[in-house]
Amino acid sequence: LLVTCSGLIGLNAAQWQSDVMLWSSAVERHPGGYSLGAYAKTLENLERLEEAGELYARATAEVHPPFIESCWNVAQVQIRLGRPWAALENGLAALENGCPPEEELLSPIGLSLALGGDWGGAEEILSDTDRDPWGQIIVVQLAAAAVRRDLEPLKAETGTLDAAHPLVRQVRFLLRRGGAQETLEWMNQEAL
Repeated sequence: LLVTCSGLIGLNAAQWQSDVMLWSSAVERHPGGYSLGAYAKTLENLERLEEAGELYARATAEVHPPFIESCWNVAQVQIRLGRPWAALENGLAALENGCPPEEELLSPIGLSLALGGDWGGAEEILSDTDRDPWGQIIVVQLAAAAVRRDLEPLKAETGTLDAAHPLVRQVRFLLRRGGAQETLEWMNQEAL
């Protein structure tokens, strides 16, 4: 029996010389949430983000309920690719398809809204968050408060408005990228 099993394992091991081969074969045979998500994560770990993004989108759109780990990565991988519009589209679609509104999904959606200049939408989608898995939520919330002309949260968090402070620098960067030039000019005046 042992010789027979080792022969079977040896045959399968020869077929699956890598995780990519294993999961691509699994997706071909059984394209379910787990196989799609595991294949996507394998590709993401190899920095094959374009392919990973497509598979995460499939794992959150084609499978009900969606594979939870794919829910956490479907928008964030698009942020890593520099595509906030795709993060927003894929993230909102994932929510509509049943992904739970957890911080791993809401964070890149909120960031995408802010980058598009929708500060109110960004604040709204992040309003019930308790965790900040990638450190994006605090930056979005502080920038959105600044757009509302409220610098107290930023001052409370950093103790300064000095652009040399790392968090202030991140907030200023997001404001610039989100088209809030007037807010940046106002912050410069307030920092004097």
